[in-house]
Amino acid sequence: MEATDKDEEDAERRLLSSASKRVCTQIERLEKLETLTLDIVASEHTNAMDGDYAWDLTLSRGWLGELAGLKNLEILSLEADLWSKMGQAKVEFIYEHWPLLKDISLRGNHLELGAPSPWLWLRPRLHLVLRSLNRDLTWDSNSPVRYAALKMLNSAAHGVFGILELVLLVSEHLDPLDLAQCIQVCKAWSRQFEPVLWTNVCLKEHHVELLGNTRPSPLKIALLRNLPRIRTIRTSDANVALVQVLINRSSTDPSTLCTNLKRLEIEDISVAHRIAPWPLLEALLDLNPRLTHLKLPFQAVITYGVLPAVSKLDHLQQLSVYSTQQCTRLREMLMFLQACLPLPNLTELLMDLDLACVNNGDVTDTDLRIMVQEAERARFSRDPTATKIKSLRLPSCRNLMWNPLPLILLKSKLLDLESCEIPWFDADEVLEEVEDVVRRHCPNLKYLYCPSFGNEEEEDGEIVWTFVLACSGIRSFVSHRFSDQGPRSRPRDIISTLVSKHFSTLEDFELTECVQVNSYDQQTILSQCRRLKQFWVLSSYSTGNYIGIDPTDILEKNWVCVELTKLGLTLNRFSRCSSAFAGNKEDSAHQLLAIAAKNVYTQIGRLTKLEILVLDIEKSVKTKARKGDYAWDLTLSRGWLGELAGLKSLKTLRLQADLWSGMGQAEMEFIHEQWPLLREVGLRGKSLQMSAQSTWFWLLNKRPQLRLVHE
Repeated sequence: MEATDKDEEDAERRLLSSASKRVCTQIERLEKLETLTLDIVASEHTNAMDGDYAWDLTLSRGWLGELAGLKNLEILSLEADLWSKMGQAKVEFIYEHWPLLKDISLRGNHLELGAPSPWLWLRPRLHLVLRSLNRDLTWDSNSPVRYAALKMLNSAAHGVFGILELVLLVSEHLDPLDLAQCIQVCKAWSRQFEPVLWTNVCLKEHHVELLGNTRPSPLKIALLRNLPRIRTIRTSDANVALVQVLINRSSTDPSTLCTNLKRLEIEDISVAHRIAPWPLLEALLDLNPRLTHLKLPFQAVITYGVLPAVSKLDHLQQLSVYSTQQCTRLREMLMFLQACLPLPNLTELLMDLDLACVNNGDVTDTDLRIMVQEAERARFSRDPTATKIKSLRLPSCRNLMWNPLPLILLKSKLLDLESCEIPWFDADEVLEEVEDVVRRHCPNLKYLYCPSFGNEEEEDGEIVWTFVLACSGIRSFVSHRFSDQGPRSRPRDIISTLVSKHFSTLEDFELTECVQVNSYDQQTILSQCRRLKQFWVLSSYSTGNYIGIDPTDILEKNWVCVELTKLGLTLNRFSRCSSAFAGNKEDSAHQLLAIAAKNVYTQIGRLTKLEILVLDIEKSVKTKARKGDYAWDLTLSRGWLGELAGLKSLKTLRLQADLWSGMGQAEMEFIHEQWPLLREVGLRGKSLQMSAQSTWFWLLNKRPQLRLVHE
């Protein structure tokens, strides 16, 4: 009789299991499903016990695999009984099969989200919300509540940290120093906050040296204890001791190893040791096949056998190699490309190398084409739906004999460029071909970075101009040490072409350490590019650079870039070339300059969304300015500070000494009243007297959160 009852019970279970599987199968057939919410009945009308649904959405004992077809799923909401048994394998299934998923909501009592949790492994890709059934509490991965959380911590009882969701809510928005201070409060706080602190590790040179001591250091002990929690490691100088700690060969327990890295950035590796670090580095890469971001020294990769380990990182999205030395062999670079281009998820390839003294040697055009074709086949044979490379930086090869590699790559199926550092070519031979290739094969190229070029390098300007002309809808143009006064007029054409062709799309214009740029061209950008959000023309060099904008040029048209959030401007009100001095007497010229100067600050004051403002003054031979000529600009009585009252969103202000030396108590009160969001002030030049009577001291007392930096 008992056997019969047991058989009937088993048959009922099999029937229920088959029915449950069919439910998941029916859901999978809804291929266009975007939102899925699953709950369970919790009333007297069900015989379900705690845990009866726990294995439904697993792979080994449930039917999660039946939902693989939901490729359009964007939002998923689950009750606790349906997700409580989902582990690493299930989370990886979600990552691989639901590519559009961006929001997960989990409800229940036991929200186990410690550092080893698989949900933390998945979270950086999407928005994760946890809701507790028994507490009116929500943990949201996107909530910017750092300061509110800190304030709550200072007054909360220690018992509050029994709520794990609240711990995560707080720690997500604390910086490493805050987390370290929390850990030192008591053992309870230490247990909760230590896993979060060790998620991201940034080691300075002296930290790395400590690891090499024969006597165990607290840093080494803490590193070994937290290896499984580390997701990011950054260091400027690694050594054998650091890599030995990370691979921890003394441990036989896989759960204690550093196997969860997502980002590894090593700028240099010291070899001053009897043990070579390269096999250890290769072992570290083998332990972390899910690395997504990797930065290594080029010579370490290509010379010491690390390249095979890099070529197996199929999840790698960004690969950056860096070298301060000149690479002497083009074939080494080709070996690197041949190994890395086939990586199916690689979208950013950044090669910060210098090939200036290289010749082609025995590398022919045919060799280059064959290498690229083989990389294409290898990449798409691994994954027919592999993503294409979106961002590319090739080595500079300015004096290299004719090298067609950049053109061959641009034509290949490996690239769908959105961002690119403009490579150098033999301009006289290939300019027309470059324009055609960029126009046809790079239709989505929107972000251009222009490396430095000097006054004598006329070909550089030709190449940049060709890219600007060929692209459609440039959003960002960034350059280092830009100069618009080459032997030909082409560099001047770069900015005029940029504005005439891309004025409706340009959002970011940045010239860092700029050498020379025409004042009128700057005004053209500000008065025509309505979508501009960042404008930056500055240099840290005090003399020799001609980058100031003449206020008399600004009188012609109003600025239209009302969306601007970041402005770095160099002023030259006393330009030797200014139209204010042409045909005008001295008095009328000064009146015109005063009107023009006020207009500059009026234009800035209209930028109501501005968050960062940096003002400098021209110090080259192209200015007639004397010491103190700008001292009253940012005052209320004799200047035009009042024109800036509309900058209610301003958060950062940096000024050169000539612009802040005349500011007094009235100006501090103006800043306090008119710029409520100001958090940082940087003052350059003149020494700052911070006595109790100082007006800046008064402002700091009124704004305790204000950061004052004297540069």
